[in-house]
Amino acid sequence: MIFYDPQLMKSSSQLGLFVVSNPTKFERVEDHQAAIELRVDELVAESIEAGEDPIQLIESYLNITYLSGPSPHEIADFIIGTEAMSKAMNSLHTNWSTYDEDKPPATLRLVSSTTKEESVETYSQMNLRVFLEALSDHLND
Repeated sequence: MIFYDPQLMKSSSQLGLFVVSNPTKFERVEDHQAAIELRVDELVAESIEAGEDPIQLIESYLNITYLSGPSPHEIADFIIGTEAMSKAMNSLHTNWSTYDEDKPPATLRLVSSTTKEESVETYSQMNLRVFLEALSDHLND
């Protein structure tokens, strides 16, 4: 199941960063954050399998120098530890702090114009390059 909630993903960059696959709806921000971190690990591994250089992508999109090890997990941990990711996780926590699960679905279009179908498409097209672009966009918001 693709986890999407317009109250938690209020912009296109947040959608790209926060939409994840999970068998059930998240009940806590910590669980949602852990799923995002797992997704980063997956995206790095997929990037390497596709023949991309994730370190070059990090340096290019985030304008920072990579200072960690060569393994996929070390690369993912580096991304998770960046200022950009920290800002994104702060936004996630802020969005969760104002989350109202009783909000009527009709009012959610006022929060975000993204539909469930668009969120599924975003998730299916996600790769490390797109994720880092969303991370860069969010940092510059």
